[in-house]
Amino acid sequence: ATLVRTLNPDGEALDGILNENGQYINHGFPKDNGMADGHQPVEVSFLLERIDALKPRRLIHVRTIDSESGVIAASSACMSTAQVVAEWLGFRVINLPERAVSGSLERYLASTGRCEVITFAIPSTSKKNEIWDRYGDALQNLLMGEDLLSRELAGQKSPPSAANNQDSHNDRNGRH
Repeated sequence: ATLVRTLNPDGEALDGILNENGQYINHGFPKDNGMADGHQPVEVSFLLERIDALKPRRLIHVRTIDSESGVIAASSACMSTAQVVAEWLGFRVINLPERAVSGSLERYLASTGRCEVITFAIPSTSKKNEIWDRYGDALQNLLMGEDLLSRELAGQKSPPSAANNQDSHNDRNGRH
């Protein structure tokens, strides 16, 4: 797994959504025609270059959303995994690319098929010190996808790995 902590460090440092050049990175990806408009933020170019070099099978975009409940948006190739995790957390599910904004990372990747894409949108009302405990297992399941062998190996560990907690959670609640 490769982790990019934030694609907009300028915005984070400035406590805003724009980068230092006043660009909104989240909608700076190539539009529906697959072409960049010539004003593509350098941060977008960086990420697209990393995607070209690494050729990931799945990209997971973790973010917050101004809502009391979370959302998982997924391209068709990873929709079944996304639906399981969304049901487990009580999140809404959104199909990509249809519901994504033109110029967004999700729309671009889902419509071009460069890799699977899942957006894991955590409610902004979540307490920072509780986020990993509440959503960590779900995120690990999204990373593993349909990798049932890894889940089986995680279940054999003593104590069981957090990646296997969904199965334990389901057993405790009578769901399978």
